[in-house]
Amino acid sequence: VFVANPARVYPYLTQTKGTTLANAPNIIVFLTDDQGYGDL
Repeated sequence: VFVANPARVYPYLTQTKGTTLANAPNIIVFLTDDQGYGDL
């Protein structure tokens, strides 16, 4: 289960202009990176 700060995640999802299988890996990396945006 991903637990991330909505204030950080929603703007990122908006920038992607839609969630697709193509950019899903990028979103997962964003959520799980070491910059404090989110964690598993």
